[in-house]
Amino acid sequence: MTRKGGRMQKSEVIVGAKQIAEVIGIKPRRVHLMIDKGEIPVFKMGGSIAIRRTTLESWIDGLEAATGIATAE
Repeated sequence: MTRKGGRMQKSEVIVGAKQIAEVIGIKPRRVHLMIDKGEIPVFKMGGSIAIRRTTLESWIDGLEAATGIATAE
């Protein structure tokens, strides 16, 4: 969370393998396999897996850089 104007603002957090899978376009089972291998940088939140959207985007950017594929924005 970040503080803005004296109030706490939530950073967008994606919770659950299904939601993570929807964002990156793969099946939830694949998300679980990648997490088990330590490939996706998630954390636990209330017993569920979670990741900040900014972290997920940075992770994807790193994959693109490693493979030499650039994205069009």
